[in-house]
Amino acid sequence: MQVRRLVERVLTKAGYEALLARDGHEAMTLAGDPDAIIDLVVSDVVMPRVQGTELAEHLKKTRPGKPILFISGHTFDLPIQHLLADDPDAFLPKPFTPTELMVRARLLLDRSAGVGSEAHLTH
Repeated sequence: MQVRRLVERVLTKAGYEALLARDGHEAMTLAGDPDAIIDLVVSDVVMPRVQGTELAEHLKKTRPGKPILFISGHTFDLPIQHLLADDPDAFLPKPFTPTELMVRARLLLDRSAGVGSEAHLTH
């Protein structure tokens, strides 16, 4: 929970709108809302109820092309290795600084939506 609030504070302070989910199941529900504007998903790899890999697979179907930034304190034998094969920048190991989070989020947003576009993030 502390990491989720830190991510929210950092992104909100930077001018983004952050949609928060308590777990992977709630994130799937938020992503299923057609009115929710989501340009980037920040997800822990290990979450209650629904893991980050399952959320990513769900998002590939419901929000194709939306970048996902995975965060985790477990850097060994990650269950998301296959998801990172094409984009190693989509993983940010814990602990990370607010600056590292913003740089990585901006990098993924710029690739996805083009430099300077308005974006909303969810975690």
